[in-house]
Amino acid sequence: MEELLEGLCRMSALGISDFLDRRFQAVRQSKDHRWDTTGIGSVAYSTHPISSALVRWPFQLFLLLVAAVFYRSGIMSVQVFTDSTRDYAFGPYVHYRLETLLTRNGTFGSQLVGSGLSDFGVLGLNKCSPQGSFRPDDILTANVSWSAGSSIVATYPGDGVSMTGWYMHTGNEANSQAMDPAFYIVWGTNETPELGDGSCAVSKDVEKWNPNPRVDVSDWCGARWERVAQPTWTYGATSFWGFQQLPVSLPLERGSEGLVTILLQPPWYHYVLYWIVGDISSAFACLLSVSTAVLTRALPRTRDWFIPPAHWVLGIGIGVASFSALVHSMVSAAEGIWHHTFETGSAAFSLSFLVAAALFQGYNIAAVPSLFWVFALVQNMSKQLYCLWVWHDFFYSYSTSGVSVAILAMIISILRRKAIMSSGRMIKKDQLQYDVQWKSLTSNQDSLRLLREVEELIKSLDLPDSATCRQCNRLRLDSSKAPRPAPSDSSLHADDDALLHPLFKDLGLNIVSNAHDVRSPVTSCNQLYCQAAIANLLLIERLKEWAGASSSMFKSVDGPGALIRWSDVQHNESLRKKVKWTRMKAHGRTIEKLMRSYNDSPSRVVDIARQCVIFDNMTDLKKCLETIIFDENVAIKRVKNRYSTKYDAEATGGYRDVSINLRLVSQQAQALGAELHIVEVQLLLREYVHMKTEAGHERYVRSRNLAGR
Repeated sequence: MEELLEGLCRMSALGISDFLDRRFQAVRQSKDHRWDTTGIGSVAYSTHPISSALVRWPFQLFLLLVAAVFYRSGIMSVQVFTDSTRDYAFGPYVHYRLETLLTRNGTFGSQLVGSGLSDFGVLGLNKCSPQGSFRPDDILTANVSWSAGSSIVATYPGDGVSMTGWYMHTGNEANSQAMDPAFYIVWGTNETPELGDGSCAVSKDVEKWNPNPRVDVSDWCGARWERVAQPTWTYGATSFWGFQQLPVSLPLERGSEGLVTILLQPPWYHYVLYWIVGDISSAFACLLSVSTAVLTRALPRTRDWFIPPAHWVLGIGIGVASFSALVHSMVSAAEGIWHHTFETGSAAFSLSFLVAAALFQGYNIAAVPSLFWVFALVQNMSKQLYCLWVWHDFFYSYSTSGVSVAILAMIISILRRKAIMSSGRMIKKDQLQYDVQWKSLTSNQDSLRLLREVEELIKSLDLPDSATCRQCNRLRLDSSKAPRPAPSDSSLHADDDALLHPLFKDLGLNIVSNAHDVRSPVTSCNQLYCQAAIANLLLIERLKEWAGASSSMFKSVDGPGALIRWSDVQHNESLRKKVKWTRMKAHGRTIEKLMRSYNDSPSRVVDIARQCVIFDNMTDLKKCLETIIFDENVAIKRVKNRYSTKYDAEATGGYRDVSINLRLVSQQAQALGAELHIVEVQLLLREYVHMKTEAGHERYVRSRNLAGR
């Protein structure tokens, strides 16, 4: 004990007593991945899912491919925007035709008797109609404007003209609002139409007013016409205009007072905010997150490099795309463009789930896969509902990102399932051996009776729920927290000079020995290991007394599987040195458990100091358990009885024991400040010890890593 305390003092004097907390902090900040040994199939189910995945080459390769796709899409969007807004949108064409397909009162097909307009023409570079231009010499004026069937045609002789939009006047007749076009298509051609008797211009009888949205050409009166415009549209990376089939409402004013001017080339923000910023920011998010993850692993850990966690980089990049889409949605709503509002607003909403998935840190066994599935569901459903609304076809298009993330989520789920199955198969042979031993044990009536007696003995302890088994600090009477819980031992109280170090008095800390504050959990790994080092030595002393009261055995240094009975060596100092006491839990394994199962909470680790006691039969095991229960120097916090007939050993691969979590509450433990530290004592039968081979343990470790336990 003196050597241990001296070592702890030397560490403090050298300024390295906090090395474990610094190491764990680096792990929590995703700057140290040395302890991340979770199998790739279970990475998404760990405490640090995205940061852990970002250091695996398959996920890095996937993100680099995604970055390439988004970057290509972004560059194409920039090129398409530049080409489509530089000068003209369509043309040149000699003839432009506006064909009415639906009127305000719902008339369509063969019931249409006219276009419902008094004038129609296209706009040039000045983007002004003849009525609204201050420079008459700079406008496009149709040489001939004529109507036929449900169409109105504007002719520009010669080589034709190009267009940036179009204008139209509502009908001249009073009370003709019902015949205003609610949906129409603008066509262009350089061929000369032949009306003949006019029958070619008569609208055909159709079942529905909306035509096939994928048809871009039409034959009308002997000429081949190309679609150049519709009342509403969306945008894309390969095709700038994606014309929709949404009805619109024209002004109620008649004739020239009912002028409507529509521009095909939008303000820059309508395209840039969503179709360019979203793709470029997503591409850089994927690229920079991978670069950050690689750089973090490559740089030496001796310096505190100012590098943000890789999952932050990914989350912020996707967050920029989501915010940009949200801004565009709000701008569109302010301008009354409701189809853009829905399209980009739903994208912003669904992207928020990817942001949450990227930034999520914490123990939730399926949080990230669930967020992926939610994103895929929201994105795909909103896309299909949008298609049904604007194109009247639920399957007109699909969301590339929604389908891609759905495939990714499916792959993650399949890999997880495969990892769990592989993990089970890896220890199946060992489990069968354990099961055979268990059947042999329960087939003996005396052993079965003792198993039930052990169950009743543990049940009589009336222990609280296992969730209360946490490492906590001592209660401070001067703490603003409280109300003060009752000490575990009412005979102990504050200001007991035998138990209160003078340093506490100097610091004004009025603490209560053997009384834990449930509102003050231990948050330091260094504190845990210092307490465990002291508690482990005290535990060994208690083990010697318990073993002396029962026919107990311990592992021997003579070799694997070698055991030594305590009654044979307790009075021989040289033979006592052959006892192989269990070493404290390795730092790496503790960090693994914190990441995988304990939500980065050190207070939940209750088995750093642990020892095992071995017995020939259940009679001796029960006797030792009774000795521990009636020992006034310990306080039992939890008992896991894996020898219970009700216990499902599938979770532990068939392995069974009685695991006791307890505190050492002796005067010495309280004087050393270790009386609140919870340790673990395992009581197990000899047969189970012999089956725990080195090879079996290696298989268990691989199985544990595969499943991420």
